[in-house]
Amino acid sequence: MWLNTKNRKVYKSWFGWLAAALWKPSLYNSEPLKELVYDNIFPEQIFKKLRVGAVSIPDGKYKVWTEEDPDILEGILASSAFPGMLTPIQARGKTWLDGGLRRVTPIKDAIEEGATDIDVIMTAPKR
Repeated sequence: MWLNTKNRKVYKSWFGWLAAALWKPSLYNSEPLKELVYDNIFPEQIFKKLRVGAVSIPDGKYKVWTEEDPDILEGILASSAFPGMLTPIQARGKTWLDGGLRRVTPIKDAIEEGATDIDVIMTAPKR
């Protein structure tokens, strides 16, 4: 899925940069990412332990979603909501942003859960 994903499948520009900077919650609209996640990730097919983290705004509390959470897709989107760039996510009555604000790579959470093998998915453009 990710090898063929183009920017337009993850985000799109709002109408005009100035308008986005002044009146939108982020520079880019992440609705395409939401469609990508909902069309390609099926919680009932997650057979490994999964942990994604996000930070609630404005209180700054860190939350970990697991494969057992019924709203895990919202957790994945919240974990992807890079501040200022992608749209914050509304879930559980709060606004959420990327958990990297508090924990860049939450290895400790995985170890506390008893993990002995940990997969960390790094995302960066191919150069």
